[in-house]
Amino acid sequence: MKSQICWDYWVDFAKFFACFLVAIGHLIQGLVHAGLISKTNQAYLIFDGMVYLFHVPVFFFCSGYLYQKTALVNNLKSYRNNISKKFINLGVLYFTFSGITILLKIIFSDSVNTKFEDDIFTTLIFHPIAPYWFLYALFFLFLVCPTIQSIKSACFLLAISILLKILEIFEICLPYPVSYIQGNLIWFGSGIIFIRFNLARFMGWKIVLVSTLFIPVSLLVILQDSLNNAIRPLLTFCGILMSISFFFVASRQSWFPLEIMKNLSKWTIHIYVLHTIASATFRTILIKTDIHFFTVHIIVGIIASIAVPIAVGYFCQKFALLNFFFEPMKTIKSLKRLSGDKN
Repeated sequence: MKSQICWDYWVDFAKFFACFLVAIGHLIQGLVHAGLISKTNQAYLIFDGMVYLFHVPVFFFCSGYLYQKTALVNNLKSYRNNISKKFINLGVLYFTFSGITILLKIIFSDSVNTKFEDDIFTTLIFHPIAPYWFLYALFFLFLVCPTIQSIKSACFLLAISILLKILEIFEICLPYPVSYIQGNLIWFGSGIIFIRFNLARFMGWKIVLVSTLFIPVSLLVILQDSLNNAIRPLLTFCGILMSISFFFVASRQSWFPLEIMKNLSKWTIHIYVLHTIASATFRTILIKTDIHFFTVHIIVGIIASIAVPIAVGYFCQKFALLNFFFEPMKTIKSLKRLSGDKN
């Protein structure tokens, strides 16, 4: 591990913002599948089209940034140790909550929007379900990508990332699970390169203002139905830049609610893995009780997507066995320390 790490809270804030958009996106999609919002609703199409351009890529960028910041993977031993830790951290989350979601879809098949009719093993190993495919893809990115220490390795990473993205643009897609690397290495690698060369020093309000052009430009593209494979990566890059530049600059201002964001962002992983389960549960309850008001579903859905995971996370932190399913490596280290103290 690199010594004397100074934590960048703005990265956590950007991850929380992306997670919030993911939660809202899945909430609204759930209402569409339930027939409470029309699939042709213009506001829905604009929101869905816009946020899905960049919210998950922000996650990949931040993951690459933190990977380069906190790890040193430059030989076989460090690579093996890193992969072992990532397999535990990501694998426990992925298999636990993918399994729970699949189980709920099977048990309550008459109440869910999308029934599960595939083979469980094939789904978990080759075709991960939303939203947990991010954890699946992230592990494979760690599997193939070391941290970079030189300009030469940075150029190589950038070249490979761009090449894979170009192949995707021309619909030359690699087979699963390599396709997850192909589509997302460029965002993960951007985070690595961003911190390796300290590109944050260029962040300022001018960058924020320019990057927010993402909003009107993506709006125009979506309204004209001209979003294609070539334009999408450019807009995604602008969306990432908008997110990270805003939180980098704003978090250094006196008016920014720093402590509130710190408290919220520490529950990002809990919100990420639980928001669909929580919102789907409350949506089903409302529908079963014959409550179909859109406003009620939105309010209850947002509260369920954010507050319920935070409450569950707070409760689970009191018990190591339960917290293991959210923070496996942290729990293992805590138990080892406790065991060492007793000895």
